[in-house]
Amino acid sequence: MTRLTPPRNNTGGYSNPFSGVGVEFFPLGLAADSSGVVLHEAGYLTQNSDWNFRNVFSPYWRLIYDEEAGHQIRYGGRTAMLGPDRLVLAPAHIYYDFEEIRPVPTFWLHFTCVRQLPAPQQVPLFLNPEPLELELIQALSGQINASGKLDRQRISGLSAALLSVVLSRPDLHWQETTLAGIQRVVEEVQTHYAEPLYNHQLARAGGFSLRSFNRQFRRHQGVSAAQFVVQVRVREAAHLLANTELNLEEISARTGFPDAAYFSRAFKQKTGRSPSLFRRLARTSPPS
Repeated sequence: MTRLTPPRNNTGGYSNPFSGVGVEFFPLGLAADSSGVVLHEAGYLTQNSDWNFRNVFSPYWRLIYDEEAGHQIRYGGRTAMLGPDRLVLAPAHIYYDFEEIRPVPTFWLHFTCVRQLPAPQQVPLFLNPEPLELELIQALSGQINASGKLDRQRISGLSAALLSVVLSRPDLHWQETTLAGIQRVVEEVQTHYAEPLYNHQLARAGGFSLRSFNRQFRRHQGVSAAQFVVQVRVREAAHLLANTELNLEEISARTGFPDAAYFSRAFKQKTGRSPSLFRRLARTSPPS
C-alpha cells in the first residue's frame, strides 16, 4: 500500500494538545478536578488525512476511534491497525509512530489523567468499544461537525461522560499511589479555592507537619502546594472565561486571586495566553 504523504519526524513533538482542527478547552499544566481528568481537546474529522508522524511523545493522553480501518500505530516493535472494532487509549510519555494508509473518519479526545497504569499493563490499550461508548462518540462527532455555533458546554459534558465511562472500565487496572492525607488536601483546595489558602492550613487538613506536608505534596502531585492552588484557580477561571460574560475583576474575585492584574499574570504564565485571548479563542469555531 502506498503512503499518501511522507512521514514527519516529531521527536519530542506534540507538546501542545491543540491540533488546530478540534474544539479546544483547557491547556496543559492545569490541575484536574475531582474526576482526575483535564479535557484539552475534542475533535472529529470526516476524512482524517495526513496522519503520518514518527516518534510522537507527548505529556497528555489520547482517546482515538476510527470509524473505518485506515490508520495504524507502531509502538515497541509492534504495529496495530485502528478501526471500528477497537477504541485506542494512549497514555502520556510513550513513543508512538502514527501512520496513515488511507483517510478515514476519526474521533479523538486529548486529556490529562492523574491516575497511573501499572507498568506491566501493555500500552497503548486497545479496547472493544461498548454500546454506550459508541453512542457518546456518535453524539460528540455530531456536535463537533454540526453547522452553526458550537455548543461547547454540551461537547465538554459529553466528553466528560465518555472519559468517565472509558476510564471506569473493569478491564483497566489503576495504580493506587496517592496518600489519603494528600487526597484530603486536594479536595480541600478543589472545594475552597476561592478562599485564602496557606500551607500550614493545608498541612493541618491533611494531618501532616508542615515540613512533611511540603515534601509529600510535591512527591505525589508533582508541584508544590502553592503551585497546585494556582493551577486549580486558573482552571476555574478558564471555565468562567469560556462560559460566562464576567469581567476580569469579577473572575479574579470568584477564583481567589487578590486582583485582576495578579490573575492575568498567573493565567498567562500557566496557559501561555492572556485571559482575553483565551476567551476569544474559546469562543471561536475551529477551522473547517
